[in-house]
Amino acid sequence: MNIVYLAVNQTSRMKKLIAVLCILWCTLPVFAQKNDFLLHDIRLPDQFSQQIFSCLEQDQSGLLWFVTSNGLYRYDGSDVIHLDPESKPSIPHTDINTLFADKEHNLWIGAKDGLTRLDLKTWVSAEVKSKPGMQAPSLYFRTLAEDRRGNIYAGTKDGKVFRVINDSLILLLDINQSLPDLYDLPNITFIQEPYPNQLWIGTSAGKLVRISVKPDGSYCAPKYYGLDKFKGEQIASAIFSTSGKCLMDVSAHGLYTLNTQTGTFEKVKGKYGDLGRNGQVFLAPLNKDETLMLTNTPAIGKSKLLIYSFAKDTINEQELHFPDYLKDNHIVRFSHAGSMILLSLNAHIMELAPSQSPFRALMAEPKSLNSIRAIYKQPGGNLYAGSYKDGFVRLNEKNGVKEVIARKYVYSILHWDKDTLLLSTEGDGLLWYEPQKNRLTKLNIPINQTDGAPMGKFITFLLRKSDQEILVGTYERLYIVNPYKRSARVIRNDRLSKTRILSLIQQGENYLIATENGILRWNSRTDSVGN
Repeated sequence: MNIVYLAVNQTSRMKKLIAVLCILWCTLPVFAQKNDFLLHDIRLPDQFSQQIFSCLEQDQSGLLWFVTSNGLYRYDGSDVIHLDPESKPSIPHTDINTLFADKEHNLWIGAKDGLTRLDLKTWVSAEVKSKPGMQAPSLYFRTLAEDRRGNIYAGTKDGKVFRVINDSLILLLDINQSLPDLYDLPNITFIQEPYPNQLWIGTSAGKLVRISVKPDGSYCAPKYYGLDKFKGEQIASAIFSTSGKCLMDVSAHGLYTLNTQTGTFEKVKGKYGDLGRNGQVFLAPLNKDETLMLTNTPAIGKSKLLIYSFAKDTINEQELHFPDYLKDNHIVRFSHAGSMILLSLNAHIMELAPSQSPFRALMAEPKSLNSIRAIYKQPGGNLYAGSYKDGFVRLNEKNGVKEVIARKYVYSILHWDKDTLLLSTEGDGLLWYEPQKNRLTKLNIPINQTDGAPMGKFITFLLRKSDQEILVGTYERLYIVNPYKRSARVIRNDRLSKTRILSLIQQGENYLIATENGILRWNSRTDSVGN
């Protein structure tokens, strides 16, 4: 299924509900496996096939926002809206670094030269005001966040954190004042409130900063955490657990934990402790005790999904099987946006989702070519499937092992008797299959035994009509076939000619015929066809 975000009228609760529901049935799954994670490819219009996605965000209505070199876009699963200085609403800044959707249906847009708030209910934008004479690095926004009270914070390239009040910037922190011996301008890398009334701020100065919030809403003096060897290094991201421990990646040093109650640091044990020294690490919370990690580190690559346990201080690894068309793509962005974990891999946007499905997936592969077209379960016996990737297969339901019977594209499997199945195929016509003998035999219908156009070898669907007859759908027509006499007759060649038959349902004398152009009704007694 493709993830589709329905276009939403911001004033309509019903349409918002539909938008959220549509998330459930709209993304093409790339793989599903026993680790209970699903990776989805969010297919965008062709115009983005060569674009690099630098920012990703999901708003409260479930719509996807992203940034390319051409600016800001919104995607609803069908249409793309491009917002820029000339659009309505206008987005005055084009060189965008970060996006954040708050709980009040505002989208905050941080750029290299300013901050904009877009009200998604009224579709009106407002440029956040700054003090006159503010230097350019102080208007270069790197990260945005919201605390539990709904306050919005913005971090800059030069180590400042602002609180936004009435669409104006109010300075909360300038780490240059506390760390005057810094050689380079320190970036603010993240802002979080993992625990009530505690803001935690990451920097590129090798320090974590904690600012406590007093009961009256005022702020305490900042407190700094870091080791001497971290000086001048970037703490790019951090995940906080309910136990009070924090996992962080420190450039050139690897993974560390901080006990936020005692202030002590420890290097993460094991072979992944140096993760991030020679490549990027991407972190996202999995649950209250575990953190997900992906990396571009060359020796490891993106095919490893790592899960860090705070309780055990261990990292477990699982394999991710990206499709072939992404084997050379690198992870550019890893964003825990809204209810989704999003990855951008050069010209692709993917969603990494823990599977909450009550169903166990069989024959799920890292390629959409798997495409199961038919399944049949023998009473008390084997499960058979027609797979576009593997052909006709027999499947062991207990261990998931599949045995390829024949490299044929089976579209329909019809039980004929206790010893035989009848198969329809794409390209090989009709086939008898005897499970006990594991034997396939062609059912040929001679042209001189066919009333009407030859049936051909591209068969889409089978339905039992009587003890001796079946209805056979093809790419172009519908037939009645007697397999014992090896004869066939075209049904209503005038109305059903050049009609691809997709499925059939019997309703007494009537048969409903699913086609690419809608549903038709055929009355077998009068031989009439209608809509």
